[in-house]
Amino acid sequence: MVSEGYPLRFSANNSKGEYIAMGLREAGCTVTMTDGLQGTKGQQDVQTGVSAQGIPYHIFPRKGKVRTLCAGHVRLWRVLRACKRRGAPNHLIMTVEIVPLFWPIVAMAWLLGYTRSALFHEWYLAMPVRSKGQQWERHLRLRTFGYGLNLILPISHFLDQKAERFRRPTMLLPVLADYQPLPTDAAPVGHHFAYCCGAGYLLRCTIVIDAFRQFVAQTGATESELVLIVVGNDSEIAQCKAYVERAGRGLNITLRHQIPYAQLQHIYQRAVALIVPLDPDNLQDKARFSQKIAEYIATGRPMITNATGEIPHYFTHRVSAWLCPYTPEGFAAAMGTLYHDRATADAIGRGGWEVGHTHFHYAAAGRALQTQIEALYD
Repeated sequence: MVSEGYPLRFSANNSKGEYIAMGLREAGCTVTMTDGLQGTKGQQDVQTGVSAQGIPYHIFPRKGKVRTLCAGHVRLWRVLRACKRRGAPNHLIMTVEIVPLFWPIVAMAWLLGYTRSALFHEWYLAMPVRSKGQQWERHLRLRTFGYGLNLILPISHFLDQKAERFRRPTMLLPVLADYQPLPTDAAPVGHHFAYCCGAGYLLRCTIVIDAFRQFVAQTGATESELVLIVVGNDSEIAQCKAYVERAGRGLNITLRHQIPYAQLQHIYQRAVALIVPLDPDNLQDKARFSQKIAEYIATGRPMITNATGEIPHYFTHRVSAWLCPYTPEGFAAAMGTLYHDRATADAIGRGGWEVGHTHFHYAAAGRALQTQIEALYD
């Protein structure tokens, strides 16, 4: 599987890739994660090993564009050749690659006898188009990427429809997580709401902080806290801190960055509710299915979100999620209800876990994907 910086780089893409790899391995497959042609930003040397989840990995350095791309072709070819198993199906899954670099990977896999699939994300919809090159990359991605594949793995129903133009088999591969039975002796729920997001998204979307301000003003719950878990580079994190200090003045808001996964899970498990704002007028939000949704509901805590994109396909208001209007007032009202009615919050959290266990459990997805891959060889 082609990823970027797994397991050292924390990203939604690597989290989902890890769950796919775990599911395939439990289904009886041998799985290896490897960097693509661009290597990993900040990586100085080739690194190989086995992750904490038992998945072998290969990470490539990124040192100069031309040097990195030339070396990347050689390194990836060697990994693919070494992983190939004679007399067995060999399949390559690509996660995210820009289209000009996508095709050399397709060609290498084809020459070595691999069948090929790729996750079809919504991220291209969010990329700003500031140059002719970016405009052509988007154009080519939309019109060509599926033709080099044997199987397309869209993450949403919206993208599943977009993939029809390529006339290839598709398998909907939504968000994934590990749905262990909920503990009967879980730690008591605290007084905080949690929102995990990319730094750029927090800077563009002020609705969560605005809603928290209204919630505190309306309920007087000054002991409550908003925990923001933000992913981004140092410059983006600095901008987020400045924004929170300015916009959240007088509020109990904590911004966290680069925290261990176990600590992240603890924050989720003790939250009153977990927040996912989805703008019904935003094309990316209509197309995407955020990986954090699966990880949110796996903890058994309720999710506050909007009836946008994939959400209505799986979730029911007040049963498995709290679906509110996409306004600060809507989120503030939801926070107030769940903060003061913990029994309802707990019931919705259990309902969300049931949805996740039914639709988003990594082991079931791994078995289904193995079946799809084997069918390519029939």
